Amino acid sequence: MAEAAQWASRLAIVGALGLGCHDADDDADAPAFAGEYVAVYAEHELEPCGGTLAHMDAFVVALAQEFALALPSGAERIRFHWETTASVAASCGREVAGCVVRGEAFAASMPLNHELVHVVARALGQPPAFLREGLAVAYEGLGAELFGIGWAPEEPDLRALVTMSGFELADLLGVYELVGGFTAFLIETYGLPAYLRVYGGLAAGASVAEVDAVFREEFGDSFEETVVAFEADASACAHQRFDAKLIECAAPEVAWDGASYSERVERACDQDDAIGPYGDEPPYGDQMLFLRTITIPTTGKYELRMAGDDAPSATLPDTGYIGGQALGVSLIRCGACDEGGWLTTRRGDSPRAWTLAAGRYALRVHALASEPAEVGFSLTRVAEDAP
Repeated sequence: MAEAAQWASRLAIVGALGLGCHDADDDADAPAFAGEYVAVYAEHELEPCGGTLAHMDAFVVALAQEFALALPSGAERIRFHWETTASVAASCGREVAGCVVRGEAFAASMPLNHELVHVVARALGQPPAFLREGLAVAYEGLGAELFGIGWAPEEPDLRALVTMSGFELADLLGVYELVGGFTAFLIETYGLPAYLRVYGGLAAGASVAEVDAVFREEFGDSFEETVVAFEADASACAHQRFDAKLIECAAPEVAWDGASYSERVERACDQDDAIGPYGDEPPYGDQMLFLRTITIPTTGKYELRMAGDDAPSATLPDTGYIGGQALGVSLIRCGACDEGGWLTTRRGDSPRAWTLAAGRYALRVHALASEPAEVGFSLTRVAEDAP
């Protein structure tokens, strides 16, 4: 059975089955860094931030609990190969950010939760690529990007994706987000147990008719009916909103009065809650995260402002920002897609102000792994008629 799936950043999203073999015995027997459930084999001088292994372990635990699977440990720990971008291209057979080959993850980013989902989900089955990648995208977490920008898929019709291989899906811009959103919709609509029965009940090369038959059996609706419902109600939901956010929304909660919160904290890669550096080199390989949650007690307008940014707040981020390094902060609402909204800003941009629905939010502090710095921000409830 083919057991490779690969993924790259949104600038070059790729995924595939059937990559060439990689001899794991080429690596030293002892990992460079070892957690309880993940063993990291790092290339050259690559070194993770202080909380990265704990984050990866916690993510594997959360996935295992979500999918009702046994945890890997000891000799069965997940093997995660952290390599340079050039080495990953050789290991995966294409220029990608990561892949899974024979149950082992190869990545140019540390961490890369998308590949961990693939490794854990191998125990659930090997269905068509649109389901494998959909599950990985729906559960991979928010990653290090400060502000996620949704892509209009190059092939917007899900019906055309059912029989595509991983390589074929990979060559279409925006399709990963589309199949991830479809997976999240199916789970929200029919429940995770039914979705996992569909996932495990289909072979990688299943025909459209076979997919339809399993959908009818487990969901009570045809494949066509699920696509029509998705296109009507949920296809515009961006990854930030539909992602399960298993770790982000389980992080420790910030205590505040619901009116005003501020902090200025020294952030450094060696701290035990620093996650990163999300790559092997700048600009995307120098980002680290600090994860917490915060509860918005009352629906209303809130302003998110970096310390030192004194400009009036705006409703949208400054133009021209598509990722890369950032010193900033972001709030993304936990739970299914709705009108909850989010706030994101980075140092040097206009502060943000927007209406947030009451509820729990993932709070991510973004900083540079190579440069310890004091990072400060404030969150303030503002009057609805304020400019």
